[in-house]
Amino acid sequence: MKKAIITLVALAVFMSSGIFAIENSFLDMRSELFAESKKIKELLGKSKDSVAISSMWDTCLITISQIDAYFNMLGLFNSVPEKYLSQGSADYLIKWMTEIRKTNELNIKMLGQTSSIVESATQSRMRVLKDFFLRLNARIDSEVANINAIKMSMKKNAAN
Repeated sequence: MKKAIITLVALAVFMSSGIFAIENSFLDMRSELFAESKKIKELLGKSKDSVAISSMWDTCLITISQIDAYFNMLGLFNSVPEKYLSQGSADYLIKWMTEIRKTNELNIKMLGQTSSIVESATQSRMRVLKDFFLRLNARIDSEVANINAIKMSMKKNAAN
């Protein structure tokens, strides 16, 4: 009986932790980045800053791919029955989020170091991207905290 109650509490924590709602938040951010990548791509053919624009477009596509991969991992994570969840599963999600964050940090650094930008439209898109990557990193930090809460719940459940 005690184990059933603990399992129900762990399940409630798991469901209320935001892991299910994450897809909406990250999906919104992914959609925003996809829309921004379209704007950047439009500049590609008519800009003097083609190298910078091409690089910015690439960073958008890479980040979109990383978020898509996280959705797939999260789908797998959510499809595993709770009794088979392990610390390793949560650790893998955290490692992936950390890798996305590291990539974003590199993108932010690259966007801040480009000094040969000629056109104001390119500079504007760079500012938008830099802001996006900063917001995404904040969202990732929040998600890692949620996953850590799930890990703690799994530890407590396993101990009982």
